[in-house]
Amino acid sequence: MDYETIDIQMSTTHIGAEISGVDLSKPLSNEQLRDIYQVWQDWKVLVFRDQHIDREQHKAFAHHFGSLHPAPCGVGLPSTHPLRRTGFNPR
Repeated sequence: MDYETIDIQMSTTHIGAEISGVDLSKPLSNEQLRDIYQVWQDWKVLVFRDQHIDREQHKAFAHHFGSLHPAPCGVGLPSTHPLRRTGFNPR
């Protein structure tokens, strides 16, 4: 399959692809988002290596593909996060 704005390497013959040629720390074009969405639909599991993004950039990127839901375990969340303030302790 050809994608116009990104490069991919399939992880297996059935599932998973590594995407390169995109910097998630910068705004993405509609064409890049379209191609990433299509790879997601085609391969289900995406890998983006060597990305240097913070939590807010990660959430902004993920939000392009649907609503975000908090992880149920809270591991790695700062102490000010709502899950931590509820007294939840994953350990």
